[in-house]
Amino acid sequence: MPEFEGPVRMKSGKYVSRPLPRARYGPRFSCARSVGVAAFPHEFKEREENMTLPQDISPANNEIMDTLAKSSNMKWIETEPGAAMKVLWVGPETGRWAVLLKWKKGYVAGPHKHLSAAHAYVLSGKLQVRDTIVEEGDYLYEPNGMVHGATTALEDTVYLFICDGPLLFFDDEKFSGYLGWEQLQRLQQKSSARAAAE
Repeated sequence: MPEFEGPVRMKSGKYVSRPLPRARYGPRFSCARSVGVAAFPHEFKEREENMTLPQDISPANNEIMDTLAKSSNMKWIETEPGAAMKVLWVGPETGRWAVLLKWKKGYVAGPHKHLSAAHAYVLSGKLQVRDTIVEEGDYLYEPNGMVHGATTALEDTVYLFICDGPLLFFDDEKFSGYLGWEQLQRLQQKSSARAAAE
């Protein structure tokens, strides 16, 4: 059975696969060529074979599109003294959300439980997260179900926070807050309305 080097997209927009002459390239090229990696780029010529994609991969919904947040043009939304955020994206279908957080030195975020996994990347500054110091350039993964005590900004800090779902805040006696995509969307809408009224 022959090996193929495609699929490769032609100028016509059609995807095709070309037979790989095994005798010429030998077994050592078969892995790279089978996934369309060009061992010899000059060999890609405009010729179509009968090997097309086995199914239609065009979007079923032609209205889907990328989301671009121009964060440098967005205003910081103050959430409490010493803390502000920019809402970059919320995903109602999945409950995921992405924000930029800016904390002043000395700000303390209260204890909370992760009802989903989260990812954090520190752009500037330094945080105390439990017994760990997280600083500029560090990436932190927080698994679903994790319970965190207070998190403290040791310096003025800005970090990217991407969460797969909500956070549940609590104190010694009761639940004190809940943060998910709906709360963030409302926060963003109120901020936009205030900005439009100014």
